[in-house]
Amino acid sequence: MRLIAFVFRLALFLVVLLFALANTHPVSLTLVPGMDRLTFEAPMALWVVGIFALGVLVCFLYLLPTLVSAWRKPAKDFNGN
Repeated sequence: MRLIAFVFRLALFLVVLLFALANTHPVSLTLVPGMDRLTFEAPMALWVVGIFALGVLVCFLYLLPTLVSAWRKPAKDFNGN
């Protein structure tokens, strides 16, 4: 079972790596339409990874109050006490 999981992870990594290598052409990102000073240029793979990381960060910050309150509560034992 561990071998199957390893092969699956390796295949997924290779697919993501091939996607990144195939998308190295520069892409422009304009934050505000009509303002050319706010245009940034980077490879497509970098934008995808950056937006993914931003999404993870936003989700973590959204869940942070719930996580902190769960960490502060005393854990109940198996008897319900």
